[in-house]
Amino acid sequence: MSAAERTYDVVVLGAGSTGENVADVVVRGGLSALLVEPELVGCECSYWACMPSKTLLRGTEVLAEARAARGDQRRGGPGPAPVLGGGYVGCEMATAWQALGSQVTVLQRGDRLLPRLEPGE
Repeated sequence: MSAAERTYDVVVLGAGSTGENVADVVVRGGLSALLVEPELVGCECSYWACMPSKTLLRGTEVLAEARAARGDQRRGGPGPAPVLGGGYVGCEMATAWQALGSQVTVLQRGDRLLPRLEPGE
């Protein structure tokens, strides 16, 4: 029997972190669930956004801690780093590059950073 022919207790639309958690809770509760995702399970967070940028940010924290432990306060970075986009991914990348010692310029279309996260005026 194909997935289209089955009956499910719950249909979860979107396999991002929330969708995956909802489906898990449903199944652990003894119900059946269908998880629908048109692109990648885990969505952009797992593949090109949150997780990769969080990994970079943690690396810069470790580097800063190691430098502090050695009394080394050098801030030489990989050079100027333009970041295209002022959404949450761009801002996280800019933070990581700046922590490595780069002079960062965020290039954002529009009049403010994080346009989807902050309410407009």
